[in-house]
Amino acid sequence: MKTYESASPRGAGRGSKASLRIVIVHNYYWPNQLGGAEISVRTLAEGLAAAGWPVHIICLAGAGQAQHEQTLNGVRIHYLHIPTVGRGLDIKDRSAAERISWQFSAELNPLIRGRLRTAIGAIAPDVIHTFNLAGFSTAPWEIAKQMHVPTVHTLCAYYLLCPKGTMMGKDFMPCVRQCVGCSTATFRRRRWSREVTAVAGISQFILDRHLERDYFKGTKLQSVINQAYQGALATRTKKKRRSGQGTVFGFHGRFHPSKGLEALIAAFIEASRSIPQATLLIGGRGSERYEAFLRDRAQCRQIHFLGWISSDEFYRKVDVLVVPSLWNEPLGRVVFEAFAHGVPVLGARRGGIPEMITEGTNGWLFEPSNNDQLREELIRIGSDLNGLMSASKACQQSALHFRRERLVSQYQSLYGDVLLEADKAGNPRAQ
Repeated sequence: MKTYESASPRGAGRGSKASLRIVIVHNYYWPNQLGGAEISVRTLAEGLAAAGWPVHIICLAGAGQAQHEQTLNGVRIHYLHIPTVGRGLDIKDRSAAERISWQFSAELNPLIRGRLRTAIGAIAPDVIHTFNLAGFSTAPWEIAKQMHVPTVHTLCAYYLLCPKGTMMGKDFMPCVRQCVGCSTATFRRRRWSREVTAVAGISQFILDRHLERDYFKGTKLQSVINQAYQGALATRTKKKRRSGQGTVFGFHGRFHPSKGLEALIAAFIEASRSIPQATLLIGGRGSERYEAFLRDRAQCRQIHFLGWISSDEFYRKVDVLVVPSLWNEPLGRVVFEAFAHGVPVLGARRGGIPEMITEGTNGWLFEPSNNDQLREELIRIGSDLNGLMSASKACQQSALHFRRERLVSQYQSLYGDVLLEADKAGNPRAQ
């Protein structure tokens, strides 16, 4: 596997980067921002545009939106309106039946292929780069093969492995293996993944999970390219708290059973008997019903719910971020966001989270199925104020790995290798 660091495209005979057109296909894009994936796609697209690359986004129009185009920060965005059965990801109150019918209707919907083919054909890209294909299915790969355009796919979710996109059971615990139902339902996705020119996982974990299930079989270019943080990095470490102030722990994100917030609340309440000055700040929102359930569980004067709060404001208030995820987070964007603010992380040994944390340096790890271990870690960290200052300094160095410039540089190099691979394969568009 190759590590990408070069900052210049290397496609033989392709001219300057200003002449290379990149089409990025992702199911949703600003302002239809559903989560961290949309932030990451926008970060890359605007970074490439700033570096002089002509970049086009092809995405789905949001609920109630007509098909249209616009340019934002140098990126041309094509919002496709495609009538489907069921309701899309941007509808919060959709039922399970609506979710399933929406996803599977995309597999065979001729409107998707027709409008995608028209949009891609008008742009005439040199490379098609796909991210989350829920709502598009494998249509971009099929069209790319027909048009002889090389493809890059970034693994940022489990859509190819699991119809729900989570690889998570009813108990909100990660699936150990791909079940028969998921394997059958995603057969076409596995088959078409073998036509992709290059695949990049946002973590080694998510890349391995696909490769070990025979996805991207025969794809020669395989790599790990982490996501990036676009904001300013912290310039100062966290101040040492005065005696008696106590450590401020924090949780920041969406309230959902898979995020492990229930376990964190329970562990913190127990730990607070040993660290009575410590505080737990909880930033984010969820469904009204689930949030009410959490508030009822958090009957402790040292736990405070902040509601929706910006990252900058939240991280100014906390000393340690806790990421107690039960499911296998493909990477865990909040981890490197915390690093960018000089905040160390106590993270679960799940998914790609351990790949970012160096134990005892920029954070600590625990097994989320062991609530006693989480409680003991809270007590130990909450009693070591000097250790927090040292970890805060290390976070600033770790954050450099997740800068936008590095992300753009890595993908520029990968695009160059993809074009060279197309040339070697005798791709008609490469001549």
